[in-house]
Amino acid sequence: VVSFKWETLTKTIRLIGLIKHSLMFKKGVLLSLLRPKWLKQKKVKIMKVKLFVFSDVHGQHEALQASLREAGYNPNDKTHRLLSIGDNFDRGRQSLQVYKMLQNRNAICVKGNHETFLEEALEKGVDGEFVLFNFLRNGLDKTIQSFARFDFPSIVDPKTIDNAIREINCNFPDMLKWLK
Repeated sequence: VVSFKWETLTKTIRLIGLIKHSLMFKKGVLLSLLRPKWLKQKKVKIMKVKLFVFSDVHGQHEALQASLREAGYNPNDKTHRLLSIGDNFDRGRQSLQVYKMLQNRNAICVKGNHETFLEEALEKGVDGEFVLFNFLRNGLDKTIQSFARFDFPSIVDPKTIDNAIREINCNFPDMLKWLK
């Protein structure tokens, strides 16, 4: 977790070689270099914020909470904002808690490959091109277990995985939209 407090910092974040975001931090205020119309209006008051930036949580909610506490994050302080730069899910068993925290605290989230894995699973089930591979090799099984509140047996058939994915879609109808 990194906390930004510099006077002026311009940084280009390049993600997956395709997406470029140019951000400027000035006196703790996050401004986009390509400012939206609403920000150009003179009556808009810009609140100074302290950003807490993190990535690669991989379903480790307790570790994230401890890191945020250590960095001085206060969830009740409206000037404290969370910025996740991807890979919030998979591998750890607390993906549901990570999701709820990011959603409840209105965090700014950039999609990582593990969010893409979950998105594909929710959209296509086991018919997705890489869903079974990610289930077996990249920790997607832990994420599905966390959200479906279901422990898979040692030998899992695709029908069981699809049923768990359907349960997630049913219990979290806004999740796919949030992932996109």
